[in-house]
This record gives sequence, C-alpha cells and structure tokens, in this order.
Amino acid sequence: MLKAKDMTQVLKWNGNKFVSTQNIIAFVTFSNGRYLGREQKLRDTVRLHCPDADVFTFHDFSEIGSPPHERSPYSFKVHAIETVKNRGYKTIIWCDSVVRLRKSIDTLLPIIKRMGVYLQEDGWPVGVWANDRALEYFGITRDDAMNIEAVYACIIGFDFSNPIANEFLARWKKASNDGIFIGNWKNDLKTESQDERCRGHRHDQTCAELISYQLGIPRSRSLLGTKSERYFTTYDFP
Repeated sequence: MLKAKDMTQVLKWNGNKFVSTQNIIAFVTFSNGRYLGREQKLRDTVRLHCPDADVFTFHDFSEIGSPPHERSPYSFKVHAIETVKNRGYKTIIWCDSVVRLRKSIDTLLPIIKRMGVYLQEDGWPVGVWANDRALEYFGITRDDAMNIEAVYACIIGFDFSNPIANEFLARWKKASNDGIFIGNWKNDLKTESQDERCRGHRHDQTCAELISYQLGIPRSRSLLGTKSERYFTTYDFP
C-alpha cells in the first residue's frame, strides 16, 4: 500500500478527482536570465496542441537541486527531468524554453514508448563536438567518435516505463556529477583537444550522445523544423 507521501508523487487533483501522473504526459523546461519568459510560448502551444499534458517550467537551480549553469553547463536539464520523474510521471518530454509545439504529438507517443529515449538525429559526428576528457571518461576514441552521429538535445523524449530510459538518465546524471558536462563551446584555443577534428564541446549533448551509443539507443528523425508538416516543433531564439 502506498503511503500518503508516495500518493502525492503519483496522483494529482484535476479539479474533479485524483488521477495518476503516470498516465499524463509532462513537458519540462528551464529558463532564466535572457530566456526568462520565453517559455510562455512553449506553454501556450502545448496547451493548444496537447491540452491534457502538464507543463513544468523551472527558473531557479535550487528548485531542482541543480548546480548553477556556470559551474556545470546544462546540468539543469538532468535535474529538471529527474524532479518531474520523481513526481510519478512516466512520459516526459524535455524542451528547451525556445521550442514551440506545432501539432499534436499523439502519433509520436508510441515511438517514444518503444524507444524508451527519443533522440533526434543531427548529422554531425560526435567526435567533432566532444572534448578529450569526455571521450576518455566514456572509453571511446576520437576515431570511433567520428563514426557516431550526434543528436539535437533541445528536445528529448523519455518513457520511464522502459528500463533503458532509467539507465540513460542515471548515467547522464553521473556524468554531470563527475564534471563531464564541463567544457568550452569552441576549441579555438585548443582547450578541449589538440586534435584538429575537435571544434568544441557540447556539454550535456555530448554526454547524451556517448551514453546512447553505449546503450545502443538509435537516432530517430528530427522533431525540429519548419519546412514540412512532418516536424512536430519549431524554435524561437531570442
């Protein structure tokens, strides 16, 4: 039997009755600084196209137990997702605050469930955007990393009823805690690698790419774009 404290993590009051959060889609984002307020369009478009979904927008690192962005770039993603997962949600979609939903995601949900972790294809090789420290941490050579496809980390879908999603998040958080998100966007001063193929480091994204490679999670088609109706989302950078 669930204790009262546990019940609050898996049930929510919808105005008429308690419903299980495990059956509700949760969109999650984080914004502060110059991005503060830009998440409102994400909220509005989710309400328009997925009215039954919940939207969580966090603004303070302390809300989610995350180190500051300056100390561990983009670790807030991992902590925001974990915070919502701990409230009982199984289907969670991370969106950067500048993302806007273009249509219903009903046809996408079975794919997220089957995949466990939905990672969008990018086209770049991981070896271009991974520093030496990350490659060493994951035990992957740059030659091998040049044959691994990168992902767009601005949107990632999770189904935590699938064990692969839980394993991915656990490894992602460990990499964050171990400081592997840290690095410079550009390698102009050779801070990330002496290898000319390395152009910089992509923090959470690089780690997500290398973890998914180790776990055998394939890339899926991109959700982000504006050129055709096949895209589910667009973005609005400041």
